[in-house]
Amino acid sequence: MGEILGLETITGQNPPRWFTRTDSKQLLRHLTELRWNSSSDELVKLKDHLGADLEPLGKIASEHEPLESFLARDPSPERETFWHKMHAEYEAAWQDPGILASSIEAFLTALQDGVKTYAALGIGDPYFIDGFFEQDTRDLLAMLKWAQDQGIPKVRLLES
Repeated sequence: MGEILGLETITGQNPPRWFTRTDSKQLLRHLTELRWNSSSDELVKLKDHLGADLEPLGKIASEHEPLESFLARDPSPERETFWHKMHAEYEAAWQDPGILASSIEAFLTALQDGVKTYAALGIGDPYFIDGFFEQDTRDLLAMLKWAQDQGIPKVRLLES
């Protein structure tokens, strides 16, 4: 798994704003767990408790390596099949920034009083309790809103 979460635009523009309080490693970890619907993960518990649709946030692309260099290490047919599968997932991660933003906004609205919700669900992770999760989520929302304002039609969450 990569180190940080990024936002890639189909136009190649970089958001002028980034994560303001963390390096996004924790958010990436929780979004990855969301992708796999890990029942022990705090974000999955929140999603289930709040009835939130966070499916768009589970679409995360990994950095993409060209086929030739990928196969240079092991030119087997299985490895080529694996690369094509990963490439398809990489391409499928492109999304409308408005859909991602709406998903986050609905989630934050449903969360309303995070501290009480965290206590009710037995979530004691300082990342959530100390407000870093909500801040990272708001920072990601700001990046998506920027992309919308720029008229960027597609973005993808990128683990790098």
